Amino acid sequence: MVIAPPRVGSATVSNTDSMVYTDCVVTAFSWSGDMTDSGGLIKYSATLKTHSPALVGIDASGYTVAAYQLTAAKTLTMSDWQTPANRVICGQADVLLNSFSFNLENDALFLGRASGGICEVITRGSEFSATADFSMKYDDESADLITMFQTATTAASTGATNMSNASTPATGASWGFKMAGSVFTNVALSEGDIMGIDASVKMVGAGAGESTTCLTIAD
Repeated sequence: MVIAPPRVGSATVSNTDSMVYTDCVVTAFSWSGDMTDSGGLIKYSATLKTHSPALVGIDASGYTVAAYQLTAAKTLTMSDWQTPANRVICGQADVLLNSFSFNLENDALFLGRASGGICEVITRGSEFSATADFSMKYDDESADLITMFQTATTAASTGATNMSNASTPATGASWGFKMAGSVFTNVALSEGDIMGIDASVKMVGAGAGESTTCLTIAD
C-alpha cells in the first residue's frame, strides 16, 4: 500500500514524502448503508495488516498506482433490494431496513523473522467471522424477531440471512450477501422518529465434514 500526495493526470508516484506498507493482508472488510444518508448508497471499508517495516519519507517513484474507476455496475444502493421476500434475517422475511452493516473478519498471523524484519510465514487466524447488524422498522414482521431471539428459534435449516433482490445473490445480477445459517446475537427495540428494531446476527457453519456453502457474497 502506497500513501502519497496525489498527482493530477499521472498514475506514477514520485514524492519523497511517501509512505509504503508492503506485504499487506486484509483482515477485515465491511459493507454499510443507511437510507437517510445518500439514498442508501453502499460504502466500503477495509482493514489491512502487515508485519513488515513501514517505509516512511521515501521516494516511491518505483511504485505504480492504478487509479480505480467507479462504474455504474459498482454503484450499489439499498434500493436495489426491492423484493421484500428476499430481505431475510434469521429466516424472518419481509423486513423493512433503515440501515445495515455487514462485516467480515479473519485475522492474519505473522511468524518468524527474516532479514530486514520481514516475517517468514503469513497464516490466517482460526476463525473466519461474518456478522451483520440491522436497523429496521418495527411492524408485524420484524416484531417476530423478538420472540425468535427470546426462544432461540433458529437453526441452520431455518436461520438463513439474505439481503439481495434474489433468493441467492449473484455477481452482475443481484448484489448482496447470504448466510446459509445464522444465529441472533442481539435483538432490541430502538426508539427514533418511529419505533424500530435493532438486530445482530452471526454466520454459523453446517458442521465438520459438511460441504454446504456458509456465505455467498456478490457485487
